[in-house]
Amino acid sequence: MAEAVIVENLTKIFPRVKSSDLGLFRLPFARPGKCVLAEASFEVAPGEVFGLVGPNGAGKTTLLKILCTLLAPSAGRAAVHGFDVVRQGAAARRQLGYCPGFERSFYLRLSGRENLRFYGILNNLPPSVLAERIPSLLTSLGLGGGSGRARTELLHRDAAAAGAGARLAPSAAGAHLG
Repeated sequence: MAEAVIVENLTKIFPRVKSSDLGLFRLPFARPGKCVLAEASFEVAPGEVFGLVGPNGAGKTTLLKILCTLLAPSAGRAAVHGFDVVRQGAAARRQLGYCPGFERSFYLRLSGRENLRFYGILNNLPPSVLAERIPSLLTSLGLGGGSGRARTELLHRDAAAAGAGARLAPSAAGAHLG
């Protein structure tokens, strides 16, 4: 059986840019870049629980963004269920859900339900599929009903008024939409 995730010598180097206006027009190779991920290699078997642990700046988020095809690697190779994240990005994205635990992943002016619809549309899910999948997903995650619970209320109102924990529940649901 193929590995669920394969990462081989994965490296990400961000170009350094001077703060001056002219810095944006310099060749990216004029100054050495900042290496934020250096030759990471590992495999994750299907069904295996895997975690990334390290200090701030170790490259954990960068690695996850590469696996989700949000960033391109500078060198190396990564595959999700056999799909190369660079050459077969769309197929790789269909194999996973990404739920970052920070607030920038959620639009605070939208309700939880509106956020789910928004992310579903970004994932090219037709409205008919979203109309079916969102209520089913919310029910399976324990968010489909009840009264007075902050995370349930969040599905119907502006997310800015809720705490970070309450915002995480619909964000996790969004990771399962695609």
